[in-house]
Amino acid sequence: MTVLSGESRPRAAASPCSSFIAEERTEEERFLLGSGFSKPLVAAMKRRARRNGTTIEVELLASGQVREDVYFESFARFLGVPFLGEVDPSHVVDSDMLDGQLLHPSILRLVSPSAPSLTVVVPKARHVADWRRRLEEMEDLRRTLAITTPSALRRAVWRAGAPRRAATAADRLFETRPDLSARSVLTGGQGFLAGFLATAFFFSLLLAFEATLQAFHVLLSGCFFILIALRALATRRMPRPAKPSPMARDSHLPVYTVLVALYREKEVAPQLVASLLRLDWPHSRLDIKLICEAGDRETIGVFSAMDLPPHFEVVEVPDGAPRTKPRALNYGLAGARGDYS
Repeated sequence: MTVLSGESRPRAAASPCSSFIAEERTEEERFLLGSGFSKPLVAAMKRRARRNGTTIEVELLASGQVREDVYFESFARFLGVPFLGEVDPSHVVDSDMLDGQLLHPSILRLVSPSAPSLTVVVPKARHVADWRRRLEEMEDLRRTLAITTPSALRRAVWRAGAPRRAATAADRLFETRPDLSARSVLTGGQGFLAGFLATAFFFSLLLAFEATLQAFHVLLSGCFFILIALRALATRRMPRPAKPSPMARDSHLPVYTVLVALYREKEVAPQLVASLLRLDWPHSRLDIKLICEAGDRETIGVFSAMDLPPHFEVVEVPDGAPRTKPRALNYGLAGARGDYS
């Protein structure tokens, strides 16, 4: 055997797992590793969380590596409290403050006339030690606490506040700013002026048919040439194309909400989902809402049969008038959690 003096043996390159183990683990990492998730998976989610400016838990759920209900049911067993796969919306008291749970589902109070009140929560892995301490200090808390999933909590909130949100989506603009609403086609003054001009034009035709048509032709031609002149001036004042801004780091990227209103479009639903899946954006920073009318069970059924990723959500709009896509989009905006929609 030849011994090389004065030279150090080459070191093996450190693997992601070895560097992960060498670091001091956070409370979130310890919980996930203790729950049975592999070290390589947690390490990969940790790198993704650093890159996207989120948490390991958020990236794990967004990746689809674990089902949301399985994850939070395991969380409930760890804390020794009940798990609710679905939350009964009839036990939720509606208020304007309730919509905050659509954006950040975390806690909900359930009230029943025949049973004690129950608090359902969506715990975070990074706060698991705090939850264990509270439950140890307050034993009675276990009887009034349950864990659910973010999706189940949002579904209950959507249904509990559906009548209020539907009325707001249809009537709020008219009630607060009727001057901006298209519900009133003409104001009183505009209607009077339109009637006066129509009457004057009609009598002018009776008194001087040829002269009235010639004057009307000159008026319309003048308006047309004025519009052409405005467009020509606009083209001369067009700004130079701005230089493209440098791409921001993933951790600085905003959360985008994509609202898609559909009605009786079951045939294109799979193609739509396939196109939305091609969006080049971190899934943990995407919030895609497929907004369907509640009576459109065929389209909703197609989406329900699909294995939609966690950043997709099907929103059902209560029946009501007007049945238009602008009303549906207004309804869906109540749950938009993005910085931009």
